[in-house]
Amino acid sequence: MISELKIKNFAIIDSLDLEFSSGLNVITGETGSGKSVILEALGLLLGDRAASDMIRSGCGEAEVQGLLSIDSSSALKAVGIEQEEEGVILRRLISVAGKNRIYINNTLSSLRTLSSFGAEAVDIHGQFEHQSLLLEDRQMDLLDKSGDLLGLRMEVETLYRKLADAMKRLHSQEALERDRAQREDLLRFQVEEIEEAALQPGEDKTLEEERVRLSNTEKLSHHAGRAYDTLYGADTACLGGLAGALADLEEILRYDESVKNVADALREAMPYVEDAARFVRDYRDSLQAEPERLDRVIGRLELLKKLKRKYGQTIEEILEHFERAKQDLERIDNAERNRDQLVAEIRSIETAYGVAAEKLTRGRKAAASEIEKSIQNELSELDMPQAGFKILLEPERDGEKGRDRVCFMISANPGEQPKPLARIASGGELSRVMLAIKSIMGNMTPILVFDEVDAGIGGKTANAVGRRLKNLSKRHQVICVTHLSQIASYGDHHIKIEKVTKNGETAIRAGKVEDSERIAELARMLSGTTTETSLKHAEEMVKERRSERS
Repeated sequence: MISELKIKNFAIIDSLDLEFSSGLNVITGETGSGKSVILEALGLLLGDRAASDMIRSGCGEAEVQGLLSIDSSSALKAVGIEQEEEGVILRRLISVAGKNRIYINNTLSSLRTLSSFGAEAVDIHGQFEHQSLLLEDRQMDLLDKSGDLLGLRMEVETLYRKLADAMKRLHSQEALERDRAQREDLLRFQVEEIEEAALQPGEDKTLEEERVRLSNTEKLSHHAGRAYDTLYGADTACLGGLAGALADLEEILRYDESVKNVADALREAMPYVEDAARFVRDYRDSLQAEPERLDRVIGRLELLKKLKRKYGQTIEEILEHFERAKQDLERIDNAERNRDQLVAEIRSIETAYGVAAEKLTRGRKAAASEIEKSIQNELSELDMPQAGFKILLEPERDGEKGRDRVCFMISANPGEQPKPLARIASGGELSRVMLAIKSIMGNMTPILVFDEVDAGIGGKTANAVGRRLKNLSKRHQVICVTHLSQIASYGDHHIKIEKVTKNGETAIRAGKVEDSERIAELARMLSGTTTETSLKHAEEMVKERRSERS
């Protein structure tokens, strides 16, 4: 159960501390007093989306805290959050700066974990939920949840998605096959053309260097010859001059040691000059006019240029295109085999999907039969003994949720044909049907919260709704926002909400009312003001509730 709720700087609430008890907790107050704001804060604490406009005007941060007693939580166990002895402490902070934070038992947590825990612990039925229950998808969700069929439905959904993926791959394969002949000829030509070229990475650069050299053999030979003569071949060659200079320096050394370093340098240089002269000589001798080789090099470069225009700007890119073309050609060659495999895979998945979907349909039918009986009994308790409730299951084309269409049907009066919930004309009847549905199909959570459950009802019907809420509170903690004194009079714990203005600012105040204060609040709800007649009526109502308990 929820035992405490603390709200600070949320909407028009500056600071509010609420305590709840087991059984039926009723929240009352004049229209616009802020009753629904409290449920909004509770929804936020249980995983609803936050927005900065929820923060009280002029404040930088809103905070909601709550203490819940719950036996166990798979959502918390899944993320390793231990439950405290006193229960689960939830804390939600919303900041104007956008730095929102969530704490579960003082552990920083995520909205997903909070939402999962909230769904396990509390079922909030408000105006939005009231409308969503009219949608067939939501009705299917309730049926599957109540029938413990969500695991089987997930299996069906997984198989359906696998089937859709396999079908998509088959369509792609068939499209590939349609282009196969033309595409195959083109790819085979490309592969053969590139393969025949026997490309080597970097060869274009090497060939270009060779072309330049072969095209300038005469110039290269002329300059190499002159260089050799300068170094060694001529009478005035550099090497001979160096040898003479070294001999003169060695003669000077006999009388003056100061030229030793220069002499040593020349002596060390002599072998390098000799090596250079030999290299230049050999290079000169190697140069020969090779017109045939030059033609071959130019032809090879033209071939590479042609391939680059077609397949890539570099040899590396041409080779990458070659590998892709080979892979595409291999896929085309394997197309028929792949298609056969895909067809077999699709048949296998279709069979598995059919088995799972049929099992899900049987489960839904069995669950629907039990739920129909239970809701029929609930409607009798809610003063609709002549109403008929039916869960319609019709065949539907294969989908993620199986092969069924689920629709909740109601006939409010004898002789009427059942109609979808959305076509119920009376708001009071719809409220009672919704309460019956939530009583039966929302009973897996320990805490039930109702807002606007009394829409469009009054008098005898209000008493029936109050009694049903009271009976529900024997198995669940029930929190109910109500405008009707008949429903409020059944409460075990009565909280009164009022709006006050202080120093020009509006705030909400709340507290438990008992004895005379509670009588006065019920009297106000009966007549709009507190009079002797309404007070007497309220006292009689409370006495009647006490006698019903005993």
